[in-house]
Amino acid sequence: MAFLKRILEANGIPAKHIRLNIIPVKMTYTENFDAITDLDVESPVSMDFNDHQYILKRYDKVVE
Repeated sequence: MAFLKRILEANGIPAKHIRLNIIPVKMTYTENFDAITDLDVESPVSMDFNDHQYILKRYDKVVE
């Protein structure tokens, strides 16, 4: 999430007021992973970007 915040801010989108709702989904597959046998949707998790720290700063210039 902190990395996404950094990407948004680098593109001029202030991210400190962005709120994200994640809906966890657990899927159970067959032994060969060719079909889903069970699907369990859990309670949503809300997140905001106020307290996320960006920990990959030292890698920002690697691609350049």
